[in-house]
Amino acid sequence: GKMDQAWLEIIDRLSVEDAIRMRRTCTKIDNLVSKSLKSKKHLDIELDCPSAIRSSNAIASVIAMNNISAQCSHNLQSLDLKIRPANAKYAIVSSDVEIRRRIMQSINENSTKLKRLHIDRCRISAGAIGSFGDLPDTIEEISITNSMIECSEWDVATIIRKSFATLFQKCTKLKYFEISGRSLNNSHFHVDPSILQYISNTIEHLAIAVGNSLRIDNLAFLKDKKLKTLILQRSFISPCDLEHIVSMSDSITHLDLSYSPNLLDCQKIAKLKNLKHLSLINNRDGLRDEALSLIIKECSEIEELSLDNCESLTIQSMIFLGSLKNLTKLSLSGVINVNDAVCQQISNCSKLKFLDINYCLKIQTRGIQCLLSCLTSLIHLEVLGIRAYSHQLLTQLAYYPKSIVSDSVHSFTFSIPPIPPSSLKNSSIQIFDSQDNKSREKNNWNEEHCEDLSNNRTVVDS
Repeated sequence: GKMDQAWLEIIDRLSVEDAIRMRRTCTKIDNLVSKSLKSKKHLDIELDCPSAIRSSNAIASVIAMNNISAQCSHNLQSLDLKIRPANAKYAIVSSDVEIRRRIMQSINENSTKLKRLHIDRCRISAGAIGSFGDLPDTIEEISITNSMIECSEWDVATIIRKSFATLFQKCTKLKYFEISGRSLNNSHFHVDPSILQYISNTIEHLAIAVGNSLRIDNLAFLKDKKLKTLILQRSFISPCDLEHIVSMSDSITHLDLSYSPNLLDCQKIAKLKNLKHLSLINNRDGLRDEALSLIIKECSEIEELSLDNCESLTIQSMIFLGSLKNLTKLSLSGVINVNDAVCQQISNCSKLKFLDINYCLKIQTRGIQCLLSCLTSLIHLEVLGIRAYSHQLLTQLAYYPKSIVSDSVHSFTFSIPPIPPSSLKNSSIQIFDSQDNKSREKNNWNEEHCEDLSNNRTVVDS
């Protein structure tokens, strides 16, 4: 009836733990809670089951999480094992929460309709990774980010390799796969890149950024793929491998090849006509003026461009940045040849909302003024290390960015309310009294000291 529907509305707004506690009240509520849990399609462990991550060791709470997962797994399609940091600077560091084999076994046995699994900032045991091959074939999204996986023995690495190979072979509907994070890059986790050949051709988003843990030195596994997003940070691909990416030019819109030391020529990227997001961070030698000029000319629809620390770039290519009319985000941190002329061209990008020019030391006051006065859509600006910038430049502007990151030191004034006369009088009396006490103590000390001196003199005379 209507009352049952009202109770279901209330139960649906509760966390899973509160709902399970509520079912103890009576048989009717117990049935309604069971109905609500069985219809639940999304479960976020940290939000819905906070006690599961309350302890650092989390062994007992992991078992509790298994029970909760089993009760609401009838139609569960999305599961988040994310540990959100209290401070944003720890977002890339693994937490102490552990994901062990029993957790994955519970998911595999109970969540038979699971489509999405996201793990972030957890410590994943080798046994848990070994159970990935038993995930249901309904999986469409898998994400493992900023987590720690420890496995140093060869036989354990072999189990993990077989587990991933089995997972890719059985999940024929896989659209999203991500494994990234510095914690993975710095651990003993190693996977043979040959397993990537088993990834289904249905994949649309592929992100791998774990360096030597999954060493990618060729892109043959991309054959017959139609990716929309490709993120391969810290890979070891060469310029000839770009042909595999060019073959996806009709579909690919996001490309990130940052930190690729062997990528010494990026001109083939210009063949990706539909590219909207491009990141080539820290490719110090690979990205040169010829490549950037060609990319800007051919990929005119780019909306986000990140070229941090690409030191080989000069004004000859960066002068064309102003022709990217759809640009909303531009990052040039550490590009030493950015000067006022480049800033003048960037000011033509009227849609720009985010601009990072940290440590572009050749920029002078004129360039900063040009950016601030022309970029009326700018929301965020970073100007660390630029001495020409000061907050005084903002005083004559009708509009300026909501957030500015700088190391500019400026003084500010503030008013102090007047001190009531009564308080002033009391304080002056206290000060006088304290001074009077100090003078009394000083006189007493002098008298005692003089007596001691006189006594000593008497002894000597005698």
